Amino acid sequence: MTLLKRLFKKKPAVAPRSADYNFVEIHASQLDDYKDGITKIKNREIDGFLVRNVFSKEEVDKITKAFLATPIEERRKINDWLYFLPQAFAQLDQNSHNSRELLKEYYQEAERFWKEFPERFGVDFVGRIKDTLAKIGDGRAIEIPKGVDGEGIYNPATIKELKPGKGELKAHCGNLFHKEFPTFFGHLMETSVIHNQMSYFIMLSPPESGGELTLYDIEWDNVQKRLHGDTVLEDMQGNTYDLLDERQVTRKKLAPGPGDMITFAGGQIWHKVEFIEGSKSRFTIGGFMSRSKDDKTLYFWS
Repeated sequence: MTLLKRLFKKKPAVAPRSADYNFVEIHASQLDDYKDGITKIKNREIDGFLVRNVFSKEEVDKITKAFLATPIEERRKINDWLYFLPQAFAQLDQNSHNSRELLKEYYQEAERFWKEFPERFGVDFVGRIKDTLAKIGDGRAIEIPKGVDGEGIYNPATIKELKPGKGELKAHCGNLFHKEFPTFFGHLMETSVIHNQMSYFIMLSPPESGGELTLYDIEWDNVQKRLHGDTVLEDMQGNTYDLLDERQVTRKKLAPGPGDMITFAGGQIWHKVEFIEGSKSRFTIGGFMSRSKDDKTLYFWS
C-alpha cells in the first residue's frame, strides 16, 4: 500500500489548508481497510483514492469494444474529438429549455440503457460500482438517483472517448457546473447535496501519451472564475492564475491503468485531462457522486 502525497507549496492567494493534497493508492482487495473513505474525502482528511484493478483488463476491453461497436449516430458528439455514451447531462441541460417532459424522457431512456448494459457490454458495471463504493461508504446506501417525479433514473456513468490530436477536457471543478447547467442540478438538489460533489471514473483504455488527470493547486473556495481561453482562473481577491504557466500553478498528474478507479474531491479541486497524443483514443467511464440531504445515501450519477 502506497500513500501518494502532493508536495505542492500553497500560495497565499489560495485558501490555506493544514496539509498537502494526498491520494491513497491501494488495490481493490484492500478497500475494506478504508470503510470511512467517502467521509474522509468529504471532510478533506484525504483528497481521493487511486484504486487498482476494480475491473479486470478483460472487463474494460469488453466495454471499450462494445462502445466502438455502437453505431456512430448513437454516440453523442460534443466536438470532433470528444464523444459520450449515453447522452451527457450538459447536452440535456442545453436542449431541455427547463422542460420537465424532456427531462422525464431523458431519465426513462437512461433506465432502458442501463437495464440493457450488462448484456450489451458484457459487464455488470452498476453492480461493481455499488459494491466498490459500499466498501468505502461509511455505511451509506449506494444508489442511482431517481428521475423527475420518480420516473426513470439518472445515468450512473457515461463512457467518454477523447481522440488524439486535439482531445482534452478543459480545466474545471464540479462546483462550477451548478450555474452552467441549472436545469439538471436544480432537479438533483431536490434530494441531494450538490455542493462539493465528488468525481469518479474508471480508465478503460489509456492513450499512447497524454491524457493524465491533472490536479491544480487551486480550490473552489477561493477561485470561482474561469476566464478567457478557459486557461486562466481568477480568485476572490482578483489575482489571476495562468494554468499553462507551471511557474504560477503547481500540479499533480495521475495516470491510472486499465481497470483502475480514481475518486476524489472533484467538486472543489480544479482539474483537467491533458491533451491526447499518439494514435489511440482515451476511453473512460464514470461520473460524479453526491450525498443525500440526510447523509444516509451516496448517489452516483452522470
